Amino acid sequence: MSIKAFFQKHVETRDKHPETILRTRYYNASYEKAKAELFAIAKEKGYTVKNVNDRYKEAFLETRSHYVIVTFMKTTPLETAIDFKVGMYGLLGLNRPRTIVHGLYDAMSKRLPLKGIGLYA
Repeated sequence: MSIKAFFQKHVETRDKHPETILRTRYYNASYEKAKAELFAIAKEKGYTVKNVNDRYKEAFLETRSHYVIVTFMKTTPLETAIDFKVGMYGLLGLNRPRTIVHGLYDAMSKRLPLKGIGLYA
């Protein structure tokens, strides 16, 4: 990780990200099950669910210090990919966005069976 990455305020996951920790995770679960588990995790971690758009399969979560935009992609009826975009409200990121993404993915992997990381890159 570079110094620039350490100070970044915004981090986004994707399939072909050079950093493994920021690659898309695929779970063996339906969209509804993945969404329900993510909202349970969000409630435990103190997030407020500001908006849920089932048409585009996105959710907006927020705390005082940062926000998270969650994108669900239904690849098959029983497989769902989850991407996060985390933004900090403060002046510097100080590696917190990466830590937040890592914590959310870890919590999801404990509740849902993980199929793989960056499978379709």
